[in-house]
Amino acid sequence: VRGVEPRYNIAPSQPVLIIRNEDHGRTAVEVRWGLIPSWSRDPKIGNRLINARSETVAEKPAFRAAFRRRRCLVPASGYYEWQARPGGKKPFFIYAAAAGCFAIAGLWERWQRDDQVIESCTLLTCDANRRLSEIHNRMPVVIRRDAYNLWLNAAAELSALTAVLKPAPDSSFDMHPVSKRVNSPRNDSIECIKADGA
Repeated sequence: VRGVEPRYNIAPSQPVLIIRNEDHGRTAVEVRWGLIPSWSRDPKIGNRLINARSETVAEKPAFRAAFRRRRCLVPASGYYEWQARPGGKKPFFIYAAAAGCFAIAGLWERWQRDDQVIESCTLLTCDANRRLSEIHNRMPVVIRRDAYNLWLNAAAELSALTAVLKPAPDSSFDMHPVSKRVNSPRNDSIECIKADGA
C-alpha cells in the first residue's frame, strides 16, 4: 500500500494494516492486532485472540459475528514462525516465493465503552501445507487474488467462504532462518528478515 512505512516485526497489540469494505468503498486502515469482541468487558481479551482457527471460526462466540459480517484482508510480504528444536526454538522468515505481497484472511471488530473505541483484528490460520509443516503445523490462510472480492463481500455465502479457507500450495512460499532478534518487538528493522545460520 502506497504511503505506508514498512514494518519488519509486528507484535500482538500493535497496529496492523487491514483492507476492508466500507460504505464509500474499499479502505486501508490500521487496527490493533488481537481481536476484541464487541461484547467483551475487558479489551485485554484481544491479547489471546491474535489468531482464529479457520476450522471453527464460524461457530466460536469470539469470532462468529465478525466472520459473518466483518472480514478483511491483511497485506503482508512475509511472516515469522518458530521451529521447535532440541536446543530451543529457531525463528524462520517465511515469504512469498514470487516476491511482493500476499493477503492473509482476517476478521475485524469495533469495541466501544463510553468514549473509548478500539478497532481490532485477528488472522485466520489453517493446517500448514506439506513444505511449511517442517517448520510448524499451522499457517496463515492466504486469500487468492481472484477471491478478494468474495472474502470482502458481507453478503457472501458461508459455503463459498469456507471453500477458500485452505492451505496455500507448497510452491507459494520460500523461507530461511533468521536471528532471535525477532523475539523482541523492540527490534523492527530490515535486519530482522536477513538470513541467519541455522
